[in-house]
This record gives sequence, structure tokens and C-alpha cells, in this order.
Amino acid sequence: VTASPIWNTTGPGATGNVMTFGGSSSLDHSASTIPLDTRFGGLLRFKIVLARGYNTGWRQIDTGLEPVLEYSTDGLTYTRLGGPFTNQIWRPITVELPHEARSATTRFRWRQAAAPSGMGNWAIEEVQVLSNVLFAEIALEQTAGIPLLSGSSQVDLGAFLPGATADHVFTIRNFGTGPLNGLSASLAGPQADDFSLITAPPSSVAPGEEGFITLRFAPTALGGRSAAFSLTSNDADESPFQLALIGQGITPASGYDAWMPATSPDRALQAAPYHDGVANLLKYAFNLDPEAPDRHQLIPGTGHSGLPSIGRQSSFPTAVFRYEFLRRRGSGLVYTPEKSSTLEASSWQPLTVTPVVLPISPFWERVIYVEPIDPILSPSCFGRVRVSLP
Repeated sequence: VTASPIWNTTGPGATGNVMTFGGSSSLDHSASTIPLDTRFGGLLRFKIVLARGYNTGWRQIDTGLEPVLEYSTDGLTYTRLGGPFTNQIWRPITVELPHEARSATTRFRWRQAAAPSGMGNWAIEEVQVLSNVLFAEIALEQTAGIPLLSGSSQVDLGAFLPGATADHVFTIRNFGTGPLNGLSASLAGPQADDFSLITAPPSSVAPGEEGFITLRFAPTALGGRSAAFSLTSNDADESPFQLALIGQGITPASGYDAWMPATSPDRALQAAPYHDGVANLLKYAFNLDPEAPDRHQLIPGTGHSGLPSIGRQSSFPTAVFRYEFLRRRGSGLVYTPEKSSTLEASSWQPLTVTPVVLPISPFWERVIYVEPIDPILSPSCFGRVRVSLP
């Protein structure tokens, strides 16, 4: 591959052999192959990423300057084959060669139009031109679009009380041309019993398709817990696909201590070091920012952080008092929703209805109470969620 000025670098999801383009230019930024014999068809595979793919110092690419993939059979006239590419994380791309691109002298070119006053930061790597041969190519993700690296990725499954459980879903993708077969998962290591396979991998994943596995972390003791995860398949160079799994068994107090930043002006449970009126314990309980003023309220139904949303709904003669709040799973925190008609200290009473609990992630769940109230007996009603650390 030849290109305009480059430098090599690495980033999450890259193998370290990266061709990078950056800054403004009066010329096109481009990388091209030598003439290739593609008469029998096949695939073009590569990875590409735009600005901010790994380095927040890169400037955002200007709209309209996204790179494209082109081909030429005569070295003079180029036709678009893919793109424009807009992804800002490393993404493997597979393009099947159309009949028009099949010749004895086909060139492929990744090109970005000249940007004399704009910015054009992007990079490619792992460019491969493959003949029509069937092969499997595995990718494993915990976060959508961010591939894990076999043999080097360490996955933290969280911190929970012994006896609590947390399930994590991983996605298996096949970027190859043939089926991904023989999938089998295993766990090993001194604390492997703290990790288990809840959903086994599918027996096969077709090209371009995906499957799922679910791993459960259930610490049986305090402190660090670890295991080695292996996923075998018919991938030629990534079988077994190996990950290091880690987690923590905590007490309620040690979980809070691990969460609270060491640089906080005051790490005490009831302190409000940023003068926002919200104690550290409540920030821990409701997923608020411990390093800045933060007292925003939870958006019902969709929010993933915020103080409880509490309010009266409906109208006379029927009415309900609705509570919605986040609950930190496996933390040992005690959440007690209460109501009062006067705000007097002795008037607070626990709710009587059974809540609806909706899982959000392995670490958080959404709790909803709908408490009927009599507008005649309780013309005024106040609510709160009391949080305590055992």
C-alpha cells in the first residue's frame, strides 16, 4: 500500500501497523494498492477509523471530508466501491468484489478529498485482498462496536457483595466468508467457580451474522476474583479466543470506598464537598458525579443517573404517588421509599405496594412504585427515598 505522508501508531482495536492521515492538505489524502488480479472474485478486507478513534487530541473530521473506497481497472478512472466511512472506532470492513471490479490489473484506493482549510484525520490498517476461499473470522465484543483482543483484553465484571450475581452479555461476530463453527467456551483458574457460563455460544455463526454468550459473576468471597475465559472455534489464527476476567467481592463499605475518588475534598458518607446539597452516599446510590456539583433528577423511563423522580399523577377522585429511582445492584445499600402528609419527622411511612424492578445493566436496575393515595384523606403528600449503608 502506498500513500501520502504517514506515521505508524496504535490504539484500542488496532494491531499496531497503522497508516494515519492528519491535518489540512491541498492534495487528496489517499492510499492505493498495486495492480491486482481479481478475475476470480473475492473480498477486500480492512480496518478504518476516523478522528477520535483512539486519541482525543485528534480534531474531529469535517463533514463532507469522510474517506471513501474506490477501484480502477485501468489505473486512470476510479469508481466508488464503499463509504463514505464515518465510524469513530476501529471497525473491520469486508467488501465483496463486484463483477465490474474483477480484472487482471485492479487497483483499490482509499481517498479523502483535498481539505486545504478543513481537517481530515483518519487511519487504515490490515488491508487484505482475498480470493474466493471460505474462512471464518471471529470477533468478540462486550460493548457494541468495540472488539476485544484475544490474549490481551482484560474484562472487569464489577464489584458485588458475596452472594450477589451479575450477568454480562458478549457478542460473537463472524467477519469471514464461511461459517464460524465448533464454538465452545470454558473457564479456568483458581476462582473460576465465581464465574459461570449462563448462555452457551451457538454451535455456528454464519458470515456477517452474530451470536451471544452470557457470563455470570457471583463472588463467593471478598477481594479480587479472576478467571481465564477461552472460546474455541474454527478461526484459523484466533482459536482459542482468550480473555482475562476479573471482579471484586466487596462489603457495602468497601464498595463505597472503591467508588469514591481519592482526590475528593471530603470522602465522608454524608459530606457534600461540592456544595450542591447532595451527600456522597446519595451520589453513590443514584449514579451521580462524585467529582463535580450534580443534583439532576432522573428522567423517568430512560435515565441512567439522577435523583429519584417522585410525583403525584392522575386527578380526583383517584390518584397515585409515583416513585422511580435507580438502585445499585449487589452493593448492599438499603433503599427505603417513604411518604408523609406533613413532613414531620415521625410522619414518614414506608410504601405498601410491591415495586416493579427493571434491569438496566449488570450494575443498575430501575425501581418503580405506584402508591395509591386518597386525595381527601391526604390532600398533601410528600415522598423521599432514604438510603443507608449497613
